[in-house]
Amino acid sequence: MKNQVLAMMLTLSMGCGTLINGGPSTIYPPQGGTIDGVPGPIVVSKKSAHEVIYPNGQRCLIVPAVGLGYVVVDVVLLFLVGLVIDAVTGDWSVLDANQCPGVIVT
Repeated sequence: MKNQVLAMMLTLSMGCGTLINGGPSTIYPPQGGTIDGVPGPIVVSKKSAHEVIYPNGQRCLIVPAVGLGYVVVDVVLLFLVGLVIDAVTGDWSVLDANQCPGVIVT
């Protein structure tokens, strides 16, 4: 029983963002647009900003932001260990494309 509880605590302490959000994102630009100079969709890192260039020459920046939900779960459920892990790895980052109309981030 003691080993099972220890194993469960170690699993939970991995960090919510690391477990759920650790991989890359895919960005779908609007028709004729590019992401970082490449026609989309492309797979990108969530930890850096990406530039969208629309067919009419307009530019927009998709920036990484801290996903508040990951922070809350780390603090409430994971006893702050997950918070430290997610902060160090940056895996609580999400890409914010709200300022870029027609762009979809998954």
